[in-house]
Amino acid sequence: MKEIVVTNEYINVRIDKIVLKVLKNVTKGFIYKMYRKKNIVLNNKKITGKELLSEGDVITFYFSDETFDKFSKTELIDVKKNQNSNSYNDEIKPLKKDLIIYEDIDLIVYNKESNMLSQSNGRDHHLMECYEAYIKKYNLATDLLSSYGVCNRLDRNTTGTILIGRNPKSLRLINACIKEGRVQKLYHAIIVGNLNEDLELKGYLNKKSTRNKVVVTTDAKGDFIHTLVYPIKSDNNNKYTLVEVEIKTGKSHQIRAHLASVGYPLIGDGKYGDKKVNDFFRKQYGIRYHMLHSYSYKIGSIIELKDISNKTFTAPYFDEFKQLVKELF
Repeated sequence: MKEIVVTNEYINVRIDKIVLKVLKNVTKGFIYKMYRKKNIVLNNKKITGKELLSEGDVITFYFSDETFDKFSKTELIDVKKNQNSNSYNDEIKPLKKDLIIYEDIDLIVYNKESNMLSQSNGRDHHLMECYEAYIKKYNLATDLLSSYGVCNRLDRNTTGTILIGRNPKSLRLINACIKEGRVQKLYHAIIVGNLNEDLELKGYLNKKSTRNKVVVTTDAKGDFIHTLVYPIKSDNNNKYTLVEVEIKTGKSHQIRAHLASVGYPLIGDGKYGDKKVNDFFRKQYGIRYHMLHSYSYKIGSIIELKDISNKTFTAPYFDEFKQLVKELF
């Protein structure tokens, strides 16, 4: 027999969502059968699965320990081999300690490297596998209701601050903060062209069917995007500018496509950039990807998460970005 005592983050959640989260290796049909046979009960009463939970409720599973483990156990990824990966042959490595900007029981803020997906695309290694390898390496505790995930997504080759919520409560609260616009997201980018004044850009983003690209229009179709651009420094020849970008919306490829649409593509951007410029920087400086770095992330007030409430997390540049800034500016 196993029991789960409901905590406050699951108030008013339907019990079937919790049961499905715990019993990962069985079908919904099997679970409903267990309801009917009273092998899964709430406060020792028969259930249908539609009941809403209250703090202190007790969910009981009348299974043997061996059966419960079989139904519920989740193996963290095998750090030495991932059969589903087509692009990596090396082992999945845990998060690097020196790239962890902040860590507590609710949140990890990580300085994401280039060529790393924020989350799974079904083929390649991704950041959450590295987080799982980190859990495994350091034998960090997880419970039956453990869940975690990224709160903000970055393009594969965009580096910098990324937030990993470590439990249902932090995920819910941080994601609500983001949805309500109570965060500040600042990026640094190196663009082609001399920008000497602030820009406020608004438009609509539409996906194209080829090459995973988007197009920016002024027509009220697609996803609304709002981007603020502040020049930091131009090079001596007024060909390139280091800029700070604040995004008021958070859409895929927003910064890259929005800047390119007004004539300021990012250096190294193979999708939206200038091929001749990219070829020059690849040959001259070894630049392999777009020069965009998630520089800082400020979380607004979250009363329930006082340790991170109103905090700003800043990610140092990686060597490639840092060296190009030094060479150009």
